[in-house]
Amino acid sequence: MYWEIGNSIIQKQRQNGWGSKIIDLLALDLAKNFPENKGFSVRNLKYMRAFAQAYPEFPIVQVPLAQSDAEFMQVPLAQITWYHHISLLTKVKDTAKRAFYIIETIKNEWSRNVMLLQIQSNL
Repeated sequence: MYWEIGNSIIQKQRQNGWGSKIIDLLALDLAKNFPENKGFSVRNLKYMRAFAQAYPEFPIVQVPLAQSDAEFMQVPLAQITWYHHISLLTKVKDTAKRAFYIIETIKNEWSRNVMLLQIQSNL
């Protein structure tokens, strides 16, 4: 969902131009229509756009495990929390390093704080 929203923002900004205040208007519309949801602030919408920019080829479909159609596994980007992603986007600019921390976070089941410590120690 966050990738889809971010990608939509990118597309609208391309169509309407950068100064069109797409994010500000979207945040107002979402707050008006969904007052109980707090996850659509201007700041978070900017993170969604950054997420879509960082992963332009993000797969939308699930990847099957082995041969069985009944077994599915989420793609690695979908296996960590949004807060992990926000931290990675702000702390790790290199795509290969970010991929390393995503895989290690999944493999070792790191919390966001543990992942940040690993980034800080330059694992």
